[in-house]
Amino acid sequence: NYGYAILRAVVARALVVNGLLPTLGIHHHNRYNAYCLADDIMEPYRPFVDALVVDIFDNSDGLVDLTTSVKSRLLSIPTIDVVIDGCRSPLMNGVGRTTYSLYLSYTMNSRISEYRVMWVFVFFDLPTETKHQRKQAAKFRKNLICDGFTMFQFSFYIRHCPSKENADVHIKRVKSFIPTDGVVGLLCVTDKQFGAMELFQGKSEKNLPIGSQQLELF
Repeated sequence: NYGYAILRAVVARALVVNGLLPTLGIHHHNRYNAYCLADDIMEPYRPFVDALVVDIFDNSDGLVDLTTSVKSRLLSIPTIDVVIDGCRSPLMNGVGRTTYSLYLSYTMNSRISEYRVMWVFVFFDLPTETKHQRKQAAKFRKNLICDGFTMFQFSFYIRHCPSKENADVHIKRVKSFIPTDGVVGLLCVTDKQFGAMELFQGKSEKNLPIGSQQLELF
């Protein structure tokens, strides 16, 4: 039960990260259970906990008490190796992949999400002639990264936002730390518009970046 509680927490966290509500289950239904969906998703991962408990029992003398050392071994559950599609990764990453696939099954081919989800572009040309200007430019890039933006091209950063309201929050935040010198541009487009972009590396076409899997709270 202690091991299952740890696994359940890992799954619940992964669900929330992908914007899913752990309360709304698929097969588990109980108004007094706040983790019905987590209980659904954790089922394929239960054998990993079982195997660890059996190993602990087999390497002990008889009945095992829930001591500090046993708890320590059970706390390694999130880092147990799992293999999905031939790729080995820690269990917590595998759970994240599972929950993200569930998220995609809910949102794939959704016309609403294509027009509601937004991308914020920040493009800039900042002077770097003086030490002060270089410091300002570096600070601006650092602030963009801290706010969840990633570099798309040099002096061109992008951020995935789940809604126009959320995009407005980040646009306002970027405006608050724009340097005193240089030119900064801000552009907000829908996920549908972003998906129509064609990107090339040399002569070869390149895939567009995938949106963040992180749950947006602010």
